[in-house]
Amino acid sequence: MDLNLKGKRALVTGGSGGIGAAIADRLADEGVTVVVHGRREGPARDVAERIRGRGGRAEVATADLSDTGAPERLIEEVLVGGPIDILIANAGPFSEHRFSEATDEDWIASLAGNLLSAIGCIRPALPGMRDRAWGRQTYFYIYSCRYHCCVRFSEGIHEIPN
Repeated sequence: MDLNLKGKRALVTGGSGGIGAAIADRLADEGVTVVVHGRREGPARDVAERIRGRGGRAEVATADLSDTGAPERLIEEVLVGGPIDILIANAGPFSEHRFSEATDEDWIASLAGNLLSAIGCIRPALPGMRDRAWGRQTYFYIYSCRYHCCVRFSEGIHEIPN
């Protein structure tokens, strides 16, 4: 399928594994230069090398997006190599806690790692997309936030004896 993305450049946060790696592969198949982001260089480099091995173009960027200011620094670093036409905000921690065991710190870490990291990437990437009158952004943090907020709350209610 031709999605008319050839020649575009994408940043896939959390692109070093799972859904993010699959998205990076698919974008590369469409002729997109993919910046594969990960917290650790090794897994991100492995995905980028796999893309290059199939004839695609890939770069690597690393950052822990749950750190204050890290998303903005990541975008600055990626923009040095060229514009970001497509931003896939896929990074985010996932931790298993029963509702009754999750602390405020657990909830804050989930929101910071999922929601705030996406916002921190979107803000500095958006002006260039506007200036070029072209850009695409997709947010996968919604699933994780919804999971934690809805499913865990529901579980908490079910922990209440009848």
